[in-house]
Amino acid sequence: MQSKRGRVDSLDSDGLPYVGASLQSGDIVIGKVTESGEDHSEKLKHTEKGMVEKVVLSANHDGVNVANVTLRQSRSLCVGDKFASMHGQKGVVGLLDSQENFPFTRQGIVPDMVINPHGFPTRQTPGQLLEAALGKGIALGGTSRYATPFTTPSLDVITEQLHRAGFSRWGGESVLNGQTGERTRALVFMGPTFYQRLTHMAEDKVKFRNTGPVHPLTRQPVEDKKRFGGVKFGEMERDCMLAHGAAANLHERLFMLSDFSQMHICQSCQRVANVIERDVDRWKKLRGPYCPFCRSAENIVRINVPYGAKLLYQELFCMGICLKFETEFR
Repeated sequence: MQSKRGRVDSLDSDGLPYVGASLQSGDIVIGKVTESGEDHSEKLKHTEKGMVEKVVLSANHDGVNVANVTLRQSRSLCVGDKFASMHGQKGVVGLLDSQENFPFTRQGIVPDMVINPHGFPTRQTPGQLLEAALGKGIALGGTSRYATPFTTPSLDVITEQLHRAGFSRWGGESVLNGQTGERTRALVFMGPTFYQRLTHMAEDKVKFRNTGPVHPLTRQPVEDKKRFGGVKFGEMERDCMLAHGAAANLHERLFMLSDFSQMHICQSCQRVANVIERDVDRWKKLRGPYCPFCRSAENIVRINVPYGAKLLYQELFCMGICLKFETEFR
């Protein structure tokens, strides 16, 4: 069954999707039809899709039926996804590579993740390093340690445990380059660490658009991603453009592609002229810019301004504040 308002293949007779249904963007997730035949169904946004995990039908205090549909998605790891350890050492994935390109030890152990050691002194998370060193000694010795925040093994105990296993005092070992096969000169520390995936994923963060809807009042792009909004270009981004000397790019971002508008200025009184239709005589009417202060249609120029500036002038004019504009020819 195909509908102009969206696909309804996944809906049961009660208008709700069945558990396990695969929904894509634009599909109807909750079907609602009035007695007169008007369709008020709920569609998925262009950023929503997934498998139906749970469907709950309840009612509020007023007796109105409420339906909640929970979706789930299966996402593979991609560049830009965020991970964090139990010590708050968070970071994003910068590179995904094959296992054969990673460094490996003489036992054939290949790490799952390579992190920058500069994160330990800057983020002040030595506990993660101690956790990895203690876990490495426990895994090699087959012993168990009571390592809670209340009774933590000392640094000497951890290093002595690694030293007995055949490593240096801090557990570093020589690894081979997976791409060239050469042995690295520096020792590399490798140990077990628990990492968890955070919900800050690149698929949810990415935003792109060419043109799209604008706000009806300010005529500037809307900000919501689900409404095809644009990316906010704030004051700090503007400062970066000025520091790079990219004035033309700044003019394009904040003016030409945002809320380009035009105003008519009277050069005699430096006030804004309005585009009106006036009577020249009883037989002739003219439509064009006309200055109500000078009562003249001469010496009027047209300038390019952001619509936000024009809107600000109109709001100030309603408050009895009249602005003057100095114009010059280029």
